[in-house]
Amino acid sequence: MGNDHSSMVMSKATFLLVCNFSNNCYHRLLYISIKALFHGKFILEELHKNVKKKNILLSKDDFNTRCEVIHIAVVSGGFQSRLQLLTLLKSVLFYRSTPLHFHIVTDSDLSEKILRTLFSTWNLPSVSLSIYRLDEALEDINWIPNGHYSGLFGLSKLILPKILSTSVTKVVVLDVDILFVSDIFELWNFLSKFNDSQVLGMTENQSDWYLGNLFLDYKPWPALGRGYNSGVILMNLLKLRAINWTELYKAVTKELLNTYNRTNLADQDIFNAVIQRLPALVYRLPCVYNLQLNDNARRELCSYDQADMKIIHWNNYRKPLLENPNESHYRSLYQQFVDLDGNFLRHINKNCKLETAKPSVENISNNYDSFTNLCLPFKTASNLMHRMHLYFGNVVQFDLKLNDVTLLTQLSFDRLVSLNRLLIQWTGPIIAVLYLTDAEAFQLATFMENDFLNIRNNVIIHVVYKEGNLYPVNKLRNIALQSSITPFVFMNDIDFVPATGLYEHLLQILPQQGDAIASKKAYIVPAFEVYSYHVIIPESKTDLLKSLDSGEIHIFRSKEWVKGHLATDYDRWRNALEPYKIAWSTDFEPYFVVRRDVPLYDERFVGFGWNKVAHVMNLDFLNYEFIVLPFAYIVHLPHSPSLELLQYRQNSDYRRCLKLIMGQFIKELTKTQFKPGKQFQPIATNLSSLLHRNWLSAHGICQEFPCLYQKFGIMQITSWESCSCFGFGPAQFVFVTHETDVLREVYTFLHDFPGGISASGTSSIDTKFSDMTCKSAAVNLNDNFPSLQPTVYSTSHSAMMTTGKFFGSAGPRSTSGTLSVAF
Repeated sequence: MGNDHSSMVMSKATFLLVCNFSNNCYHRLLYISIKALFHGKFILEELHKNVKKKNILLSKDDFNTRCEVIHIAVVSGGFQSRLQLLTLLKSVLFYRSTPLHFHIVTDSDLSEKILRTLFSTWNLPSVSLSIYRLDEALEDINWIPNGHYSGLFGLSKLILPKILSTSVTKVVVLDVDILFVSDIFELWNFLSKFNDSQVLGMTENQSDWYLGNLFLDYKPWPALGRGYNSGVILMNLLKLRAINWTELYKAVTKELLNTYNRTNLADQDIFNAVIQRLPALVYRLPCVYNLQLNDNARRELCSYDQADMKIIHWNNYRKPLLENPNESHYRSLYQQFVDLDGNFLRHINKNCKLETAKPSVENISNNYDSFTNLCLPFKTASNLMHRMHLYFGNVVQFDLKLNDVTLLTQLSFDRLVSLNRLLIQWTGPIIAVLYLTDAEAFQLATFMENDFLNIRNNVIIHVVYKEGNLYPVNKLRNIALQSSITPFVFMNDIDFVPATGLYEHLLQILPQQGDAIASKKAYIVPAFEVYSYHVIIPESKTDLLKSLDSGEIHIFRSKEWVKGHLATDYDRWRNALEPYKIAWSTDFEPYFVVRRDVPLYDERFVGFGWNKVAHVMNLDFLNYEFIVLPFAYIVHLPHSPSLELLQYRQNSDYRRCLKLIMGQFIKELTKTQFKPGKQFQPIATNLSSLLHRNWLSAHGICQEFPCLYQKFGIMQITSWESCSCFGFGPAQFVFVTHETDVLREVYTFLHDFPGGISASGTSSIDTKFSDMTCKSAAVNLNDNFPSLQPTVYSTSHSAMMTTGKFFGSAGPRSTSGTLSVAF
């Protein structure tokens, strides 16, 4: 390691020398060199040479006069093409010094959505995007027989002068199988060297294809000498339109099709045929701007040093990453860009004065008024705009049933085996959102290509690229939810295996699509777990109950977190033959099937803790019914704990911050759902629709009790003020009930509250909170619940008013009225 360290020290000095002490240049090179060192592919020396040749820093005069927007046109259709496009984009962005405008030609609404989402979530400074549909000028190329594997896409560069906006007068046209190792400004600059007749800039073809001596019995299209390669083209669109390019290539093509029947190399054959007849149209680019790496390329035709190369082009069907000894250097370089964290490209400072990237902030509720610096990572994580590659894979449309249900899940790379198991067990539609690094996404694509994953036509994969240290669990759930197209969705986590035939069972019992009764129903699927990898998942409920009785299977988290699934009522489920309703209870977090128009998850919850609890609480506030399915179940399989779970267990600050988020959530939820009227006079509609609720939402009263909502009735928040412990108190609540016994329970609860409340006589409770909790509270309550008169109490910490006012007789369960409790 000593030698490696000294090398890096020397490298830093060399970087500063080569880059003229530019931090921008130095950091870019250091990033790649460190990654290369870790990968065992240390290519530092070549990079040094590259920098000298590339002139990363141009003179100040150059930038003042030449910092114009560079227009880049690319044709991309299909999953593999998009993957290559990503790497091309990274290489262009890494070296660029100017604003860029990408013009991408694609073939479908879905492709357009994928590309727009990718660019918008990437949030790159001084980068804009225009998307064009191939069908905009399909009639100009669909009559041309093409023997190339690229199909119509391989001909689409011919129509760029027609479909690109007339405001675009010059453009760089690129194949997706290209890697830049230089600033694209250098290539763009050749456009200024065109004479009056030159409209195309291309490099010579580096194989003998057009010479006709590669194979027996093949006849190449006519070309000028070796011909020109169409992987990199400079187009002067203004001149091309002036010479009526569309009619020109059509006339030449129609004439030659009488002899050749079809093209072999797609648009390249046609470009060469036109150039062969009109040589004055082409400007010959140096070969280093399109080094062609195919099996038939002749290396001596571009024999410069590797460090001199500007653009690498894998113009073969096998593409970049297949083994070839002659390409090992470029393959290593390509892999560096495949693995490069795309987020890094948001923050590189360029030499031109580019506009700054917009803040990466999502449009979500984000009022962390009481966040301390301690919890800023949570706020930052929930605000991040993560890059997204939707529909990662080849998407095929599949038939939907009227009451179809899609299983939604999310996972990280270490859970891929669980995804494969899920794909086998659940035969219906699946949407899985994976949270991956760029390198992991490439590995996933390799697994999918090699059939490691049993991806079916009805399985959709979305990739969200990693950023930050906290797992954005609810954002991933929302992405899956928003892309679902079936009437119902099954909200499941990746480590749960559905019962055999669960999908088919749900199709039998779920209402049809038009059934409005199902709009606010959550169908609970009871959850169980096994502690051993060797336990066989029961095939039926009967088998499951036997395993439950024998101790092989257990109710999920029955030892660690009873409240999470207590409301499911497993004792009742054992003998149930029909679905049954249950009431929400504290900290309930079931797995359920629901209509896809269910409210989204709150994306402030990141990492581990409260993310499902908050969502189910919201459903309860919105009058959702919870219905347990008697023959449905899922089984949780053992796995190593996630990093998020370990942090939750071991870091008290982590837990405290999540409690704060939960408190803010409840505060906003109650404000949204309970619109307060005058004090002690809840709105009648709230009262009539929510009387069955059992809520006491005093979240944040003390550190030990993040959520105090018990079976006491309805709580309406009428005011919020600042509080030293979590920022939610003193909070004044209005408690509404029609039952005297419930009032007695409130009194007992407050009397026994572990935060330090103690009885002071028989008619009041004074609070003596510790330093870590909110300061004080006062309750006026008569043990016998007679009519109470308004009373005001003051404590040493702060003055608060508590007023009780009741009407009617004092008999059991006949009292109605309100009670204000100030914390």
